[in-house]
Amino acid sequence: MGGFSTVYRASYEQQKCVMKFHRSADQSKNEVKLLKQFSGIKGIPSILFESSGFLCLGPVGVQASPSLLHNASFLKALVNVISAVHKRDACHCDIRSKNILATPDGEPLLIDFGSAVTVGAHVPRLSLLFAADEIVESHAIAAVEVKAAPAHDLESLARSLYITIHQKYVVSVF
Repeated sequence: MGGFSTVYRASYEQQKCVMKFHRSADQSKNEVKLLKQFSGIKGIPSILFESSGFLCLGPVGVQASPSLLHNASFLKALVNVISAVHKRDACHCDIRSKNILATPDGEPLLIDFGSAVTVGAHVPRLSLLFAADEIVESHAIAAVEVKAAPAHDLESLARSLYITIHQKYVVSVF
């Protein structure tokens, strides 16, 4: 259960899927808009059907194992997925290991676009820090807003990989 939604695994028309219930109508509208904008990008779930505050998404993956996160071809494919999001003028803003899945074929699947925004949108600095696997910094930084940029997503990915490999947190300020 995330901060803004509740997620369940399910089946829809004999296909494994994820049912996502948003707590916020605005969050739901934003995620639906962006997922439609990302339509056709390999490595991002598609909307199978939607209703008010509710999404059914597929395909479904499993949590990417630490060994997969060490695999160069998996990481290259993941960076390509993230790059495709950036080319469509958006930032994920929540890249962390729990949002990186693997398909049955071993391909990356980037999930949870509830925090995603258009490149250049103002986001709280703290939200970008939380995207690095629950890192907490001082409340003074929380009041600072920055413009979302692709570099933030890539730094969050690098930080998540560091945490996975070294089993310790790292904090940086960009």
